[in-house]
Amino acid sequence: REYTMSITNNGIIVGNLTSDVTLNQSAKGPWAKIRIAWDDVVSGKAEFFDIFFSGRNAEVLSQYGEKGRQILVRYRLATGSISKGDVVIKTVDVYGVDFQFLSSSKEKKNE
Repeated sequence: REYTMSITNNGIIVGNLTSDVTLNQSAKGPWAKIRIAWDDVVSGKAEFFDIFFSGRNAEVLSQYGEKGRQILVRYRLATGSISKGDVVIKTVDVYGVDFQFLSSSKEKKNE
């Protein structure tokens, strides 16, 4: 099995987090996958994007990333392929470069 990857494109997306962000650990350090929902004005339907973050960005997202919070993400696309024998599968992954929260976190009630 062989895997190749190349960085192809950059972009910005604004949407809402679909769930609280969970921090994960790998041999290379902390990482998090977020899912953003945004409304496609052409189709009138919600679209969803999974975006991977690593390092300090992943840690901050896991601390403050709450479901429903609006966020702006600058990302890069990475295309790749996985080869196994005669079969080649093309892949596209979305990696977060940086982000900015556009809404405040939920206020916790102390009762």
